[in-house]
Amino acid sequence: MNIPNKIKLFFDGSCVGKNPGGIAGFAWRILDENNIELFSDHGEVCRGPNATNNVGEWAAVTNGLLFLKKQNWKGSLSIFGDSQLVIRQLNGEYAVRKETLLPYYKQSINLLQNLQWTATWVPREQNKDCDKLSRKS
Repeated sequence: MNIPNKIKLFFDGSCVGKNPGGIAGFAWRILDENNIELFSDHGEVCRGPNATNNVGEWAAVTNGLLFLKKQNWKGSLSIFGDSQLVIRQLNGEYAVRKETLLPYYKQSINLLQNLQWTATWVPREQNKDCDKLSRKS
């Protein structure tokens, strides 16, 4: 599998039913520089009291990064999401204090260690494909 050296990772999470306490879902998409989708995935994270939109968001980032790790990919990664909280936590602007988010944060930062990366917030309209996928879980 030949993944280009420069790619984009879009992510989104959801909590269907009620937030918190519904069904947390995640979705990620990997695009090339021409915005052609190369890979994507989505799924359910959890249900019940620990299910939140933020858990879904963090699960999305982590799962996308895990996919890249499994491919032994190294390169330049641009991460995009419509969660200001997750983007700011990734960039070190906000601390991660929630017990339910901390494992995802630690794993994501670990997976990013050997990559050149940036994390940028985008408006929800620019992330609608991931949003739709995250709600299919």
